Amino acid sequence: MKNKGYSNIFKSTFLFGFVQVFNILIKIVLNKVAAIYLGAGGIGMIGLFQSAIAIIKTFSGMGIHQSAVKTVAEAKGVDVEVNAVRAITIVRRIVFWTGLIGGVVAFILAPVLSQLAFESGDYTTPFMWLSLVVVFNVLTDGYLSILKGLRRLNDLAKASMLGALGGVIAGVPLYIFLGERGIVPALIAASFFTLLFAIYYLKKINIKRMEISFKATITESSDMVRMGFTLMIASFAALLTEFVIRSYISNVAGLEQVGFFHAGHVILTAYFGIIITALVTDYYPRISSINTQNELVQEELNKQIKVGFLLIGPLVILFILFLNLSLELLYSNEFLRSSEYIVFAVFGTLVTIASNPLDLVLIAKSEAKLFLIISLIYRVIEVGLLIFGYQLGGLSGLGVATTLVALLHFIIMFSVNKWRYEINIEWSTWKIILNIILLTFLSVITYRIESLALYASGSVILLITSIMYSLSVMKKEMQIDVIKLGMDRLKNGNT
Repeated sequence: MKNKGYSNIFKSTFLFGFVQVFNILIKIVLNKVAAIYLGAGGIGMIGLFQSAIAIIKTFSGMGIHQSAVKTVAEAKGVDVEVNAVRAITIVRRIVFWTGLIGGVVAFILAPVLSQLAFESGDYTTPFMWLSLVVVFNVLTDGYLSILKGLRRLNDLAKASMLGALGGVIAGVPLYIFLGERGIVPALIAASFFTLLFAIYYLKKINIKRMEISFKATITESSDMVRMGFTLMIASFAALLTEFVIRSYISNVAGLEQVGFFHAGHVILTAYFGIIITALVTDYYPRISSINTQNELVQEELNKQIKVGFLLIGPLVILFILFLNLSLELLYSNEFLRSSEYIVFAVFGTLVTIASNPLDLVLIAKSEAKLFLIISLIYRVIEVGLLIFGYQLGGLSGLGVATTLVALLHFIIMFSVNKWRYEINIEWSTWKIILNIILLTFLSVITYRIESLALYASGSVILLITSIMYSLSVMKKEMQIDVIKLGMDRLKNGNT
């Protein structure tokens, strides 16, 4: 039974991780083209545009894409023909209006966003055009949540991958031929293609239409909206924090510094986020089904953290040891400055592998209000620490502050889970966490060695050690041959 539990985690990670890897590879192509033809200033501009869009989208979306998954899945379990169709109809209607309202709000706030992000009104028109992206993104999130709720995982994967591919095919020539003037059209094109494929795969299901009155729509969607609204505020606070930090850096140091920070942030949150996202996709429904049984929740929590660290450990170490080469491949020589942020902030990414599962325990237990209170307090502290860190040490100080913030978040969530629910992190899990962090620390030291011979030998030893350690623990403690499992997954083609 122990082996089966770990086996299911690994299988679901490979399944959902495939889509993430594909999308990341697609983004690498677009980022590379943007880095070459737009430079750090252009990358910084993209980052500010995306932060502003994400804030408006999160606010207008009302968190429906998160709560709708549960609503549709529950309805499907009761009666596909009636309940599921009714739930889907309500979700589509709510998503349409929230998307439309979000677009209008983004259009009206364009002058304010331009002033906040660039301390100038010159970008008002681009922000007006980007209101389309808000509409498209809200609709896309809503439609994809329906596919998730119906467990149409293959359709969900295809919609995501084809949408990303369409965005790159449109974005690359726009960056090459129009330079910075192509940024806004590229962002609009990317969101449009994602929406287009989401609509296509949703229509393939051939969902019957159901007439539901406006009053019934409001009444039946109240629980979904209430839960989504609470989660939305937490997400909004995170995005607002990111926007404030980027705007601050832009105002005191210029767009190039924002570009260097953005590149490092994308690598740590998006590229390494592949594993985090893949793990969470299956972990949340698992603990939701046993949320009243704290012993079982603790067991799943520890399994989740162990698997996360063992999978991401060798990848982080490999990336750090070849950091300069990675930055040149992903961006360009100009972005080597991003390493000043990454080598310190990478430890925060590792801490997040442990804190994210703790976060979801609160949500699974319907402690959304408690989660929200903690999130808001944490975000206020985060803004202060990151600004203070940048003032003291530039990008390096920002990296140190990022890790301190992640550590603070972990301590808070660990304490809440331990004292409120008696859910603890076991010693066997702590050993894995500490060993991976130690190996990462040694890789950062090795990365800074100037002697080529010492650097090469140290890199080989650390890389082999990290891989052998992960494989050894997987086989000894979990009875999992991860290489065989991964190959079987590829042969079966279950994506």
